Amino acid sequence: MQQWLTRAHLLPAQPGRPSGKVMHISDLPGFQSTGRTLASEPAFMLPPLQEHGQRICDRILQQESIPARDFHGVRLSDAHVFGPSVMVVTAEGTTICEVSKEWGVYLKYPEASWIQRRLFLPKPRNLAGRTFLLASTGAETFNHWMVESLPRLALAKKSGIVIREIDHWLVSKKNPPFVRECLERLGVPWDRVLDFAEHRHFLCESLELFSLASDWGMPSALAVDFLRGAFPSGQDSGDRRFYLLRGETRDRQVRDETGLVGGLEKRGFQAIDPGRLGVRETASALSRAECIVAPHGAALTNMVFSPPGCRVVEIFNPAFTNPCYRMLAARCSHPYTAVYGQATHASSNRPADASGDIVMEPSWLLQFLDAAGTTSS
Repeated sequence: MQQWLTRAHLLPAQPGRPSGKVMHISDLPGFQSTGRTLASEPAFMLPPLQEHGQRICDRILQQESIPARDFHGVRLSDAHVFGPSVMVVTAEGTTICEVSKEWGVYLKYPEASWIQRRLFLPKPRNLAGRTFLLASTGAETFNHWMVESLPRLALAKKSGIVIREIDHWLVSKKNPPFVRECLERLGVPWDRVLDFAEHRHFLCESLELFSLASDWGMPSALAVDFLRGAFPSGQDSGDRRFYLLRGETRDRQVRDETGLVGGLEKRGFQAIDPGRLGVRETASALSRAECIVAPHGAALTNMVFSPPGCRVVEIFNPAFTNPCYRMLAARCSHPYTAVYGQATHASSNRPADASGDIVMEPSWLLQFLDAAGTTSS
C-alpha cells in the first residue's frame, strides 16, 4: 500500500520519504565502492535445554541454533535516520531493512515501520561531517544496547575508523546511565553524542553505517568478545555466587524475593543490583562468578563478564519464556538451566505475559539448587 501511495504521488514529497524499496546493506548499489564485509560467523548450535519445573510456553525451545551471518559496513552520503524506532533511508529512498526495525513487524514486514505510515515526516536536522549510528530500536534498554548496538564499535575498528574523527555519535537515548558510562570508557566524546529526544529525523552528510552486532535475541560471538575486551576481568575461573536483583523495575518481580534472597545468602550467594552498581562494578564482581541466579531480565546480560563455565539459572514465569539468555549463555560457554515458577493462568506467551510476576516458593528453588550442587551451607 505504501509503495502504491508513493508511486501514485498521493503522499507529500518530503526529505527522507521512503520509496517502498527495501534492501540489505550488502545489496546497496554503493556497497562495492564504500562498503566492506567485515566479519562472518558460522551457524552456532545450542546445547540441549536443562529445565526445572513445568513450562507453559514453548518459545524457549523454538530456537535450536543461531544462524550464520555476515557483518557489513558502508559509508552513505545524505542518508536519513529516523527514530527512536530506528529507520535508515538512503538519499534515493531505499530503506535498509537490517537496521530498520519496529517491534512486532521487523521480521516479515520491515517496510511497514512507523515512518512508512506517516503522512507527514518529522523535519530533518542536518548533521555536517561524519555521523556514526549506534542507535537501534530498543537500544535505550540495557540488553539491546550492550549486545546489539555498542559492539558495532568492534566493526568500526575492523574498518579502520578512528573515534576522534567522528563528528556525531547517534544513540537511541542519552539518559540511561549505562550509555554514558560505556561510551566514555571507550573514548567517545560525550559532547558529540546525540539522540532522538529533540529531533526524530537526522539528515547525515556522511553516515557510517554498520550491521547490528547481534540479531534481536540471537547474540553473536563478536558481541561477546567485544564486551569482554571492553571490561576485561583477567579471571579464567570463579569462586563466588550471585543473585541478580530486578532493581526498580515493576515488571517480572519475584514474589517473596526477600525470603529467596535470605535463603540464598545462607548458601553463599550475594545479592546485587547491576542497575545501581553500574557496568564496570558489575563486570568486576561477576568476573569471579561460578554461579548466577536471576529472574528473566536485562541484568542477565552481565553474564558475559563471568568466566566460561559459570552456571546460569534463569527464573521464569512459565507463561513467558524468552530464549535470549539461553542463547547468550551458550555463546559464553556457560551451563544453563531454565527454572519455571508457578502458573498463575494458562497462556501461550501473549504480550501481556512479559510483565507478569514470578511466583514460587523460595524453598522449592533452594531445594533444586542444593540438589544441583550450586549452593553451600
